[in-house]
Amino acid sequence: KRPGTSSGNRPTFEDFPFMVEPKELTLDVDETKEVKVGCFPVKEGTYSDTLVASVLDNPEPVKFNLCAIGAVPKVVLETTEVDFDRMLVKQTSTMAVKLSNVCAVPVHWRLVPLGDGVPAEF
Repeated sequence: KRPGTSSGNRPTFEDFPFMVEPKELTLDVDETKEVKVGCFPVKEGTYSDTLVASVLDNPEPVKFNLCAIGAVPKVVLETTEVDFDRMLVKQTSTMAVKLSNVCAVPVHWRLVPLGDGVPAEF
């Protein structure tokens, strides 16, 4: 069991979100191959580990640090309602709503009309 794993013998993506393919690799002299490293965090948090490559007749292994931040998009709204109350016909009014991104990833928002009564320009 790896330290901090929630399962018995094998780490899960919850504990270890990094994937390495292939699991083992042998390189001949002057040969180049690719190792793919991926990450699939399933919960929020900071993850780190080390990819270790052992080299024949080299007393020190080569180490590559791996790190990732698992994040969920989160936006905090200053208010949840915009009420223009009564307005004269053909008059305009503007109100502002503050959105704050409180997560580690960019957030994109858009206005989605809920009914058929919203003009096309919205």
